[in-house]
Amino acid sequence: MNAHHAIDLITALWLGGLGACIGSFLNVVAYRMPLGMSVIWKPSHCPKCRHAIRARDNVPVFGWLWLRGRCRDCGESISLRYAVVEFFMGLAFFALAYFELFRGRQNLPGGALSPFVGAMDVVWVPYWPLIGIYAYHCLLLSLLGCVALVDLDRQKVPSKLIGFGLATGIGLAAWFPYLHPAASLIFEDAPISFSGVVGALIGWGLGMAGARLLALLRQQPLDGRNLTVGFALLGAFFGWQGIFSMVAVLLFAGVATLVKKENSHWYAPLLLGPMALVQLATWKLLTEALVLQR
Repeated sequence: MNAHHAIDLITALWLGGLGACIGSFLNVVAYRMPLGMSVIWKPSHCPKCRHAIRARDNVPVFGWLWLRGRCRDCGESISLRYAVVEFFMGLAFFALAYFELFRGRQNLPGGALSPFVGAMDVVWVPYWPLIGIYAYHCLLLSLLGCVALVDLDRQKVPSKLIGFGLATGIGLAAWFPYLHPAASLIFEDAPISFSGVVGALIGWGLGMAGARLLALLRQQPLDGRNLTVGFALLGAFFGWQGIFSMVAVLLFAGVATLVKKENSHWYAPLLLGPMALVQLATWKLLTEALVLQR
């Protein structure tokens, strides 16, 4: 391994660790926000003995392993979900660093944003537009992860979280248009600054229609609010091209709906984050295939 590859690996691991820490925070947000509790002022604590979790036990993933899944003070079981969320958020940040940040966003339509590649030339000697794109997409993955966790708890995504997600997704892209790559590939005269609004509206409508279709397939009422919110966030952050992820989620959810038991919980919102990551990895290939068909 040469020096550049070593620096890339160390940087990606550092970013993965940051993602794991954000995953730990998402666990708190998903539990507390639907209950109207503060996610900032009250430190993490055991729900049984109320003892604050020590800093050394709060290290993402490793803290759960060190404690063997139990509270240090009272022995109460700690759900494996905490470590799983932390691990997968860390893995998502790690992977995104390699195929987007270190490659100058060559994965996105429109080509590379910079001739520089590798962590040394884009992170340690900061190239802020690339770092901004990476952070923007990490924020989307974090929001989608939170939507999935809230849905797993059979709660509704809080309005404050919806407002924050849509405002940041649309507002940042309007202020920094390069965050929405090639937003006008099909609608060539459409202003890029409106792509987040258009995408969010498409997502909201497709989410509502998709939830109703899945309910008909399952022959059982389904609350599609969380799926609709997730689709709106995909549209806000990806523009109209977020429909790639939305259609893929609906296809997978449709198959899962047909094979699941009638009264079991549906997990369509769980697919949002993974499909967003898949789209980011293959986005350039998808749009090139679409343009070639025109």
